[in-house]
Amino acid sequence: MRRTAQSLLDSEHVRRAIGEVATPYGTCREPSNVTVGGHACPLRSRCLGCEHFSTDASYLPDLQAHLADLLRSRERLMYAFEADDWARTQVMPSQEEIRRVRRLIDRVQSDLDDRTPKTAPTSSKPSPWYAAAAPSCSACPASASRCPTSAPPGS
Repeated sequence: MRRTAQSLLDSEHVRRAIGEVATPYGTCREPSNVTVGGHACPLRSRCLGCEHFSTDASYLPDLQAHLADLLRSRERLMYAFEADDWARTQVMPSQEEIRRVRRLIDRVQSDLDDRTPKTAPTSSKPSPWYAAAAPSCSACPASASRCPTSAPPGS
């Protein structure tokens, strides 16, 4: 029993040391929310507008899908049917929310672009350096004289 309690205490210490909980599009580091495992968000899970929220490239497809959903919902709510202004305002994705998601997507894509190594331009012609320095072998009889494994000429 003591060993089980100690392992639970150790896992709780690890969780607190990590200091974050998963959210739909990233992670939350808000201390009171982390302490209770993500069940006490003061913003009622409006993560995209919170300073304690962070995201990374692994969430990019989800963020893009979320943006598409917001735009579809906005369009549908604006033109599909009549509703009182207060009701429409309550359910309609705000322009600021849409801007925030777009900025997050742009930031993540920019981070990815910065991490992607720049490739050298390719040419259909082999490099003269490579042609001169490339080892050859007996499978290529025309270049056997340059093959490092073949005997030098005249031996």
